[in-house]
Amino acid sequence: MICQFASDVLRIHLHQQEGVLETEWLGSAKGEALRHALSETLRLARLYRVHGWIANHRQLGPITPADQDWIQEQYMPVFRLLPLQRFGLVYSGDPFGRLSIHNIMARAQGQLGCEVQQFALVEEARRWVLEAVAVR
Repeated sequence: MICQFASDVLRIHLHQQEGVLETEWLGSAKGEALRHALSETLRLARLYRVHGWIANHRQLGPITPADQDWIQEQYMPVFRLLPLQRFGLVYSGDPFGRLSIHNIMARAQGQLGCEVQQFALVEEARRWVLEAVAVR
């Protein structure tokens, strides 16, 4: 696993042989910091044409309504075009962060073009995502 990006709010790792991106939120993010970090996830996912994504939101706090709207309007249309097979989401330990992610995922339901599963532990999400891309 190679670190491709690191900021105060997000680390992005690449499982290069497997073609899997792993994102780890390091705390709350909003506004420009959140949008820049999310844009970087898309840049790397497209660059490496990843087939799997492990999204570790354990430390992510709440996402503002304005940022949720930006995610739906600007981020999701590009996300949908990725050649993903599986997206494993580790939900936030913060109840408001968890609610934010739930709202975002509910609005995108059925439009992501890949299997989506939520997990309590990053190891479970990693195992689930990696098992699918191993057979591609």
